[in-house]
Amino acid sequence: MWPDIAREHTEFRVHRQQIRDAVGRPGASEPRLLHPVLDTFPRALPLTLHRTPAPVGTAVRARGAALTRGEPMDRHIRTVEDVLRLLDGLFAPEADRWTDRAASWWDGFYADRSKPVPFFVAKPDENLASYLDRGLITPGRALDLGCGPGRNALHLASLGFEVDAVDLSPEAVAWAEERAREAGADIRFHRGDAFALGDDLAGPYDLICDSGCFHHLPPHRRVSYLALVDRVLAPGGHLALTCFAAGGMGCELPDEELYRRSRLHGGLAYTPESLRRIFSDLEEIELRRMTDEPPESPYFGEPFLWTALFRRPA
Repeated sequence: MWPDIAREHTEFRVHRQQIRDAVGRPGASEPRLLHPVLDTFPRALPLTLHRTPAPVGTAVRARGAALTRGEPMDRHIRTVEDVLRLLDGLFAPEADRWTDRAASWWDGFYADRSKPVPFFVAKPDENLASYLDRGLITPGRALDLGCGPGRNALHLASLGFEVDAVDLSPEAVAWAEERAREAGADIRFHRGDAFALGDDLAGPYDLICDSGCFHHLPPHRRVSYLALVDRVLAPGGHLALTCFAAGGMGCELPDEELYRRSRLHGGLAYTPESLRRIFSDLEEIELRRMTDEPPESPYFGEPFLWTALFRRPA
């Protein structure tokens, strides 16, 4: 018991210092955005490490900064992205829905197009259509994050938007490309991790549309999400977000508990207060529950989702 406690204490100190070094070290990016992660990680890591048995022959010191395992010590944490990848690794591999490694899981999800999945329908989100009808957003350059079969990208293209659409799943992108060819729509589809595509999603975009991507991210990847928005959203541009609503659908465990359990439990639920806090650098235009649309409606709408429209100050 006591060796486990000593190992937990020492590894906690080592990893915490690696993160703090990354925040202040030359070459680190978006250090301001990392601060919420620092609040969560020190509380989550000790119990996560406590579940992992020490290898046979491991020598542990309860005091001091070194941990000897018979292998050279690896001090690889240098940038914020290094820290984020470290935190990715705290989740079980089968829980991954946000990195390139998750592409095969999503391919399996999209493989049977006849499944009664609400958002498989070729209909745009009712809130997105409403923003356009009310003139809250106007045609320009748009980025569809986690585009799936392309229903929102197709709607935007039909109204004159120049659209880039990205998804992890080759199966989803192939389906979206088929729909685009059938509709005669000119949409640039990208297969991959939106956080890693770099110049392929260079922006600036007048609109970022996200219907169901954000709530599949672990807490620390909100840092990546906010950095992407900050990098590619034009001044005066809008973020149209749809995500799980607390009390309607999604996991409501505290952020730190997700790291203890190594799972996202199907996606994270949010409250209006949490969304306002996360996107506090943007101006809130509208935040409400999605309208429950009947089957005959030309729009997609499910009341277990929040819809939010935020604007970046000009």
